[in-house]
Formats: sequence, structure tokens, C-alpha cells
Amino acid sequence: MALADLINAPVSTVFRRAYIKRKSSVTGLYESTWQSITPYVIRWGNIRTGIDDVRLNRFTLSGISLQVDNKLGKFNDENNANSLWSGYLTRYGTLLKIEAGYQTMPGGDGWGMPWGDSWGGGATEYPTTTTQGIFIMDQEVPITPDNKITLNASSLKSIFDGVKANEIAGLGATQTASNLLAKIRDHTAGGSYIFRQYISAASWDIQATTNNFNIAASTSLDNEGTAWDFMTKLAEAEGYVLYINRLGVLVFSDRTPNTSASQFSFYGQGFARPNIIRVDSYRESFNKLYNNIRLKHLSPDTTTSYVVAGTTTSITPANVQWKYGARIYEFENTWANNTAAAQAIVNNMFTEFSSVKNEAILKTKFHPEIDPLDRVDVSHYSYNLANKTLWDGFDWGGEKWAEEGENFDWDEKAFKVLSKSINLDDFSEQFHLREV
Repeated sequence: MALADLINAPVSTVFRRAYIKRKSSVTGLYESTWQSITPYVIRWGNIRTGIDDVRLNRFTLSGISLQVDNKLGKFNDENNANSLWSGYLTRYGTLLKIEAGYQTMPGGDGWGMPWGDSWGGGATEYPTTTTQGIFIMDQEVPITPDNKITLNASSLKSIFDGVKANEIAGLGATQTASNLLAKIRDHTAGGSYIFRQYISAASWDIQATTNNFNIAASTSLDNEGTAWDFMTKLAEAEGYVLYINRLGVLVFSDRTPNTSASQFSFYGQGFARPNIIRVDSYRESFNKLYNNIRLKHLSPDTTTSYVVAGTTTSITPANVQWKYGARIYEFENTWANNTAAAQAIVNNMFTEFSSVKNEAILKTKFHPEIDPLDRVDVSHYSYNLANKTLWDGFDWGGEKWAEEGENFDWDEKAFKVLSKSINLDDFSEQFHLREV
């Protein structure tokens, strides 16, 4: 049985698990294996990852808030003998991993049983890699009289927020963005790797780049903020995206879909075995339309300090500026090695964002292996099943399909994923998609 069969089935068995990794009180390093805290979890919360879903060059990496039962004192601080952290360092900085997916019954299929936390031994799990996010506990853990504790954990992005860019050696001289990312990956302090304690060397997916940036020795990094700010600025200069995926891999790549073929087919109203609960919106994405890109690449404020790419207005049906008005994206980046490199940056951004693309927001059943930039296709009609109940479609309760009309008529319409938000309490998911 394939994962798609389990997602599309009327009823399937799902599971979710939570684990922690603590720091040794002897070495200060993380323990080698994950320790389960699944039996203590009361509420699971949401996980959200997004790129460009709100506006251009904005990367949203949410944390997670788990509510756990502390009747046994397992989540007390390390000074309490009952605590899971007794004999380890503080709870602050603990890694938290969430796993979720589908299961088939031992010796059978995955249909016909309500969802729960796990079948236990002998079940077959889908997908093969079930991790949905790796986080870091970097906030207070207040203990309340009702013995319920909320564990607030942030995205691994926060490890880069805690190191200033000017602390990282080797960011000067003339080199590409991909080389600069490698310098951050290999940053050390006191002879030990910093970021590779959290994201292994093999988990940096850095796409090679060719534009050179000259962060000269005379250029101070004091005003460039944190390592994450620095990487975000590099991504903007290259027209790339920067995010940490569900497996804890740092991705620095262009916006091309991960594959040329669709990784999953969404089916909604009018199709057998639908996995779309509803279509929330479908719109022309004007907030990411820019027909003029303007980059200030030299510090002096003179006309030669700017490079531009774009169109001029002419009254013709094909003229983008006449149809939509002048939409200008301006930014400053003085790292370009020369004017030609700066011009290449704006030309690439103009190619990507000078045409209007439609975007859709869907609420769907749980899809555990879809990532940002994955290519998917959507099939959904605004008729045939209008106003009929959603019962027997993954236990969707009393909801009904939308009013009948001609709003949507999609048959394997191609999109790429900009963001996903998983509700781990009811196993629904929201996707923000952009046409390809």
C-alpha cells in the first residue's frame, strides 16, 4: 500500500510522537539518541514553514508548543530527582523532535480504525522518514498548579539568531554566496563547531552560486546583525530562498520546484476519494509582482550606485507596467563584486517576479512528506458535490462543500508549495500554493 492510498482512504490510522535530546552535564554535548516524551503530551499544536507566502524574501519558520502532563515531575528542572533532566544540563537548549505519519495494521491495511498515537510494534509506517520538525527549547518552562506545562520550542533558525555575523571568520574577501554559507556551516568557537552541533555537516543543502560578493576587510560586519540576518541578505541578493525543512536540513536554493514532476495529487470536490477539505482562496498574487527591480550596490548615493531591471510604460496589451502600474522592488546590498554582478542579481529577480502568478490556499488532510518548493497538482470542481456533506471523507464532521458555481475548474493544475501548516491535534493541514 502506498502513502497516497492511506491519505486518500476514508479512514486511516495515523500516529504522532515527541522526543527530546538533552545536553550532558559532563561533556556539554547532546546525547546520542532521542528520548521519547510521547506519553506525557496532552496537546500537540501546529508546525508551519513558509517561503514568500506573505511577501517576497520573507521566510517563516515556526516553532511548536506542546502541552505536557507534569504530575510525575518529569518536566521539572534538573535539580529535581524526578526530572527527565536530572543528571543533565538545564532544559534550556534541549532539542525537540516531532514525528507523525500513517500506519498500516500488522498483517493488514491501514483502513477501518480511528487515528491514535501508535499501533506499536509490527506496523508499517509511512512515509519512510516520519520527522515533521526539529526544534530547540529556548524559552522559560513555567510550572502551574494544574500540573500542565507548555513546552515552547523555536525553529532551529534561533541558533543563528544567537551568533553575530562579525563573530564568524572568513566572511571577507571575494567569494560566492555558497562559499559564504559554507563558512557559516563550519564556524567554530573554542575549537568546536557551533552550528553543526544542531545541524550536521551533511544536512546543509547549499546550492552552488557563481556571483561573487566582496565583503572586504575594510567592510565592517558590525551592522549586519546575526548570522541569520546575514544569510537572509545573501538569499535576497541571489534571489534564493532560505529555510530549515522538516528533517532539520538547512536549505539555500533558488525558487525552482524541487522536481519537474508532481510529488502529490490533491483531489477535491467532484473527484473520487477527495483529500481537500476546502479551498480557502484563489487569487492573483500582486504582492509578489515587481516589474522594476532597483538595487543600490555602492555606498555613495549617486546615479552610478544603482542598477535596475524592468520595463517602461507603453500603451499596449502586452506591457506589464501599463496593465498593473509601476511596481518597484528596491533594496540595498553593497556586497556585489562589480557592476556586472549587481546587474545579474536584478536581472534574475526580474525574470522571476515580473509576471503575475496565481496562488491558492487549501485546507487538506495530513500530507507528511510534502515540503516547500515541492511540485503538486490540484483537481477540484465547483459543482457536482456542492452542499453535500463531507462525512466519510476522513471524518470531517458536519462541514459541507461550498456553494455551487464556476469559481474553480481545475484538472491537475500545477503548483509549487510556498508554505505548509500542520495541525497535529486533528491531522489537518493548510497549504499555500503558487502556480508554476
